[in-house]
Amino acid sequence: MKELKSWLAVALTLVVALGLIVACAPEATPAPEVEAPTAAPAEEEVEEPTAVPEEPTAAPEEEEAPTAVPEEEEAPAEAELQKVLVTLDWVPNEYQNWLWVGMDKGFYAEEGIEVEFFVPTNVETALTAVSAGRTDVGLSISADTIIGVANQDLPVKVVSTIFPRAISGVMRFPDEVATPADMKGTTWSVVNSDTERLFFSKVLESGGLTEDDVEIVDTGFDLVPPFLIGRVSGATSTWGVEQWLAQNESRRRVVQFDYADVGPQNNFNIMANTEWAEANPELCKAFVAGSLKGLKYAMENPEEARDIFIARYPEFDPMESLAWWQNFAIGFHASYTSDKGFGWSDESEWQALIDFFDEGGILDRKPTVDEVVTNEYLPDDYFYAEAPSPWIPEPGTSPVIDAINEAGNLRVGVAEGVLVSKDASGEFAGPGVEIAQWTADALGVELELVESTSDTIVDDLVAGKFDVAVSGLDPTIEVQQAVDLATFIIDPDTKTRTGVAVNKGDVDWVHFVDLLIQVKWWSLQ
Repeated sequence: MKELKSWLAVALTLVVALGLIVACAPEATPAPEVEAPTAAPAEEEVEEPTAVPEEPTAAPEEEEAPTAVPEEEEAPAEAELQKVLVTLDWVPNEYQNWLWVGMDKGFYAEEGIEVEFFVPTNVETALTAVSAGRTDVGLSISADTIIGVANQDLPVKVVSTIFPRAISGVMRFPDEVATPADMKGTTWSVVNSDTERLFFSKVLESGGLTEDDVEIVDTGFDLVPPFLIGRVSGATSTWGVEQWLAQNESRRRVVQFDYADVGPQNNFNIMANTEWAEANPELCKAFVAGSLKGLKYAMENPEEARDIFIARYPEFDPMESLAWWQNFAIGFHASYTSDKGFGWSDESEWQALIDFFDEGGILDRKPTVDEVVTNEYLPDDYFYAEAPSPWIPEPGTSPVIDAINEAGNLRVGVAEGVLVSKDASGEFAGPGVEIAQWTADALGVELELVESTSDTIVDDLVAGKFDVAVSGLDPTIEVQQAVDLATFIIDPDTKTRTGVAVNKGDVDWVHFVDLLIQVKWWSLQ
């Protein structure tokens, strides 16, 4: 990291001062090598994660003020904070802001712990570091824990589900590859793991294809450049991360074939070393509690959460960071979250994923749900908050939104079919109408439904008869060359794919509709 050299000096100072603990001193930055209490055997050669400087933009304040209270008048010493070592899932980014909020707002300290974060060298480092005892906990997807337990008998277990949504998939340009069937004869970059290959094969199957119909290459974890230069037709990606990076860099529409459409939820979690958690249950519970406090605060105070993140990582764009969090935050909510609170792990979702991997032939043995996940380390307190209001582009940046606000109404084209039907009274109803109403509410305008047909809805949209179309669109290449499909939706009952479309030309409008409707669709599942 950029700040590593300057922070090594701090680490050397800490070595000299080993054994002295000053409760009010700023959090120290460790050297890149982690000397965790339960270090891995020497013969294992595992690349260590890199420490994250806890205060990268501020000089450490090592000295007490010269007017310190005389020793005999000092208040009783505060309890010593206990260290918890954490490996991130990947490089620092906006969706981790609840971690930095937990640190800066003192939520971890309230729980009696001091947290040190480490940046992994690749996406598998969290599983490796935690299972080897180099760090106590880590952030990872469900697949890592299941495969680690089933195939390697690793001592890891998920202690909290943070993001109960699957957001991985395969990114592509929709005007070149509209449906899975269009993948035939093309080249795809797929991360070299059994779980990724299984999900990718299911995407192919949904288009009537097999791996023999495509060429698969491994370009490593630098997925965006090969895609943008045309070396591959698409690549495995995370919605809102690689997908959004590719879209912003290319200024072209980039969408995903979502793995959630072809398989169970592969959630994002806090994973702990089971031996450490069993030996230190209160420490494990304290880390989960501090994290959930941070998540709740970030939901309730999105701008402050953004500011805390940007203060640590000023290379990120403040407006985009806030927009990303405001729209992505609903992904931390599942159907059971308001009842159970943040952090709850749903056993049925885990069982479905275990069954999926077992049927896919990638497990050496089939573990039980209790072997891979537990709710016993969740705090006694209930932490929950509604997602923040969705991001809306600033006035003057989106001509379409400016025109909608001036008119005072959002015109939405609907056609009977996928997601939209007519009720007994002849009124339009269904998930598509809910999405349309939510979009109008987000903009603070009235909703006007404009009836169309599946045969004419694209022409009607291009002709300007409405601002967005939410049903009746067949997402073919021809359609996507005429309009921008802001997002794809699969009817959960019929498995029929459809697109929510807007006219080309207004990038901010496309981004707004895409983010808004994608997360709203999640909430309807």
